[in-house]
Amino acid sequence: MDALLPGQTLFDTEVRGFVARRLSSGKITFGLKYSESGSGSQRWFALGVMDGAFTAEKARQAAILARGRIVEGRDPQAERVAARRKRELPNTLNRLLDDHLRLYVVANGLRSAKEIERCFEKYVRPTLGGVPTSDLRRSHVVSLLDDIATNNGPVMADRVLAHLRKALNWYAARDDAFHVPIVPGMTHTKPRERARDRVLSDDEIRIPWEATASDSLGTFGALVRMLLLWGVSRRAIRALCVFLSVDFVVQCARLHDLTIVPVPDYVSLDELVVEDLIFGTGRPAILLPAYEGAPKYEASLDRIVVAWDFSRAASRALADAMPLLKKAKKVSVLTVRGEKDIPDSMSQTDLYRHLQMHGVIADIDEVSAGGVTIGDAMMDNISARRANMLVMGAFGHSRLREFVLGGASRAMISKPPIPIFMSH
Repeated sequence: MDALLPGQTLFDTEVRGFVARRLSSGKITFGLKYSESGSGSQRWFALGVMDGAFTAEKARQAAILARGRIVEGRDPQAERVAARRKRELPNTLNRLLDDHLRLYVVANGLRSAKEIERCFEKYVRPTLGGVPTSDLRRSHVVSLLDDIATNNGPVMADRVLAHLRKALNWYAARDDAFHVPIVPGMTHTKPRERARDRVLSDDEIRIPWEATASDSLGTFGALVRMLLLWGVSRRAIRALCVFLSVDFVVQCARLHDLTIVPVPDYVSLDELVVEDLIFGTGRPAILLPAYEGAPKYEASLDRIVVAWDFSRAASRALADAMPLLKKAKKVSVLTVRGEKDIPDSMSQTDLYRHLQMHGVIADIDEVSAGGVTIGDAMMDNISARRANMLVMGAFGHSRLREFVLGGASRAMISKPPIPIFMSH
């Protein structure tokens, strides 16, 4: 490369289309030549100019990532232009709400998604949707809430305020300059005023107690009586039933290669099951979304995403999932940077070669968290890639008998967006 004369180009022998070119100024620039999907026309994707920080090896890794996007049918140059144009457009509240619904509400499978979207469509967008986020003021929000309280009642005003506050706080975590124009004191009701003013009397409690005494009601009658006797919610009773069955599940899991576990919405799985099932069995598990409002997923191995951060847990998960990766039609390895330190001693190229030795040809991609948590960034990328399964290591550390989960592990375990292969 040092022998290149101005105007000359050198093609890489490992990464197709990756080139180095000597400019008339004497500097060397790197780029990727590729054919546009459909038309077949030649495209050029600039990677950068070589200097002390941007070396040939880093340019090669960037070319591998871009090549992976091309294999997926994406156009890296077109995406770069679109992103630039998007930055130049005024960022309105409508756009903020669209991103919040797509990247947070839908990605997390919130059961209240339809109600949140309805509140935005009916109350917020008609009045404030076109306001640029940089111009959004406290007076805008106050005026909006006063109108809702007058026409639809103070309870609805507070409900809209709660949804809007959540969306604005979410955006503030992703934008350096945005300040949330919501302060304490904007609510139109007080919880104490809306609290129940009495409890059921003994005579009132006896009515359902006697009505469920019949054996013909079976399990339902027994459950109602337990709720009345203990004074706890249905969710707590069902969680207790799951907790009592964990030891039996663990004993079985230790004698099987893989455990498949549905994740319902009535039990905090990260507290009741994961410690023993993931950390105590020495076996991998697949978590299936089974909660109310869970996104629909295709039971397939066509597209698998591997979460990779060079950690011990990620390495174990990668090794345990290798039989599935070999059967997959497409494997993508995703590294999210920005929230925690990731060692640079090994490169993405080394990982690519390791998988290639096992017969797995994978796309290696690296993204920035962009101010959100690793869990949210991973959910965004899983959705964009239409993945059928996520492979990730369960990160946690022991504190006596309690396991404290890492942020990404907790986010994925509580509401898995797709089947998740986990190992520790």
